[in-house]
Amino acid sequence: VYLSGNGAPRDIARAGPLLEAACVGGRRDACGWAASVFGSGQGGAPDLPRSERMMTRGCELGAGDVCYMKASFLLSGGAGPERVAEGVQLLPRACELNVAAACSDLAVELAQGQSIPKDEPRARQLANRACRGGDGNGCMVLGIMQTNGVGGPVDRQGAAASFRRTLELEPDRADARAALSAVGQE
Repeated sequence: VYLSGNGAPRDIARAGPLLEAACVGGRRDACGWAASVFGSGQGGAPDLPRSERMMTRGCELGAGDVCYMKASFLLSGGAGPERVAEGVQLLPRACELNVAAACSDLAVELAQGQSIPKDEPRARQLANRACRGGDGNGCMVLGIMQTNGVGGPVDRQGAAASFRRTLELEPDRADARAALSAVGQE
C-alpha cells in the first residue's frame, strides 16, 4: 500500500520496513521489493547490507528472480570485487528456479571456463533452456555455439532458428541480424 500509494499516501520510507518484515516472515514476493527499496535508497540512504539480506532471504525462500537479483548484484561488484565469485555460484540456483537470464549467464560462464570449470556441453544445454525460456541473450549464445560447434555439433539450421528467435524477442539486436546473415539464413 505505502509502496504504490494505492489506498494510502505513497510512503517509501514506511514501506521498506514493512516489506522487510514480510520478507523475514516468509513472503518471498516482498523480498525483492524490500531489496530494491533498501538498495536504491528510496525513502532514505542506500543500505546495501540490508538489501543483500533481503536478497539472501528471498533466495532461501525460492524466489528465483531475487536469487538472480543477488547474483547480478554480486557479479557487478556491488559487494566488492572479492565477492564476484559468489555471484557465479548463485546462478545455478536462480536457473533451477526458472530464471532464463540466469541460465543464459551460467551458460556463458561454463563456456568461458574462467570463474568455474569449463563445461561446453552443459553450457549449450543451458543456453537452449534460456532460449526456450524467452531470454534473447540465451538464444544468441545458443546460436553462436551452434554456429561454431561449441558443446555439440555444428548446426547451421539450428543456429539460424536461434538467431531468428533472438530477433523475435529483441527485434533491434543488430548482432543477431548480422549472425543470421553470416549463416546464410536471412
